[in-house]
Order: sequence, then structure tokens, then C-alpha cells
Amino acid sequence: MRCNLKSVDLMPRLQENGGTEEGEEEPLPQGWETKYDANGRRYYVDHNSRTTAWSRPKPLPAGWEQRQDPRGRPYYVDHNSRTTTWQRPTTQNVAEFQSWRRQLSDNQEANRLNLETRYANSSSGAEVSSGGATAGGATTSSTEPEPLPNGWEKRVMDNGRVYYVNHETRTTQWEDPEYR
Repeated sequence: MRCNLKSVDLMPRLQENGGTEEGEEEPLPQGWETKYDANGRRYYVDHNSRTTAWSRPKPLPAGWEQRQDPRGRPYYVDHNSRTTTWQRPTTQNVAEFQSWRRQLSDNQEANRLNLETRYANSSSGAEVSSGGATAGGATTSSTEPEPLPNGWEKRVMDNGRVYYVNHETRTTQWEDPEYR
């Protein structure tokens, strides 16, 4: 009896970029290729570093690049922020970092506005009590602040932080010279 067998290709057809026709996986990073060993096991070739790996490499987030230091150790360059790191970035940890930066920026803006409000209240004669009460139940300072020593000036930065200038020594400091 004669059996007519058809050869069946069990391996998915790979496109040039390393993705499959079904589009199941992301494309491989630049310079990588998928190959199979004699036993049909899939492995990956990195033509950039001339190395191989069993696990599929994940592409770097947009704007990132992998480089090697003189000892051959990989490090990563973020061209967006012009920084480097030894940890391989992922899309997820880059997104989490950007979210954290936005939250930090929002918090800094809220603190700046809070300082501006406090400074505006203190310069108008109202004093913020330890309970935070102002206007209406605010108390006015019963004693005027002591004048600064000769040659000193009080200044306020854009963010509301107060600093002191000593014109005689041409120095600045954060602390009130009265309390030194």
C-alpha cells in the first residue's frame, strides 16, 4: 500500500522584522534575527553584539538605545532626557517614571502656590497661626519683626522661598541672621 504524505511546515513563517504573519509578537529589535537549531528550538541572534539568546528580546522604548562600555557591559541611553542607566528600560517602567515625574511636578506647583499664599498673608500683616487659621480669625503680629542687622537684606525667590543677603560680605544664606 502506498501512502501519499504531504510535508507539513509546523513552524510559523517569519517576516523580515522577526514578527509572525499572524502578528502575535512584536517585531524584534534592530539587528536581531530568529533562527532554529537542529532540534527545531527557536533562538535569537543579535548581529549587533554577535551573541545569541534563547529568550526573545524585547524592543527598547522609543528614544532609547543600548550601548556597551569599554568593558563590554551593556548600558542604556535615553535620548529623550539625555540620561543613562544600567537597568534595561521597559515601556512599563518608562511610563511609570513619567507618571511619577508629572505627579512630582504637580506637587511642587502646589507647594509653590502654598508658599506664595503664606508669603502674601505674612506681608499683608496677617500671621498664619500654628493651626493654619488666617483671615477672619487671623491674628495680627503684636510685635513687629526685629530689623535686620546693618548690611543685610531680606529677599524672596520666585517660588516664595525667603533668603538673606549680606551686602558687606557679598554672601547669601537661608537662615535669618537674627537667629545666628
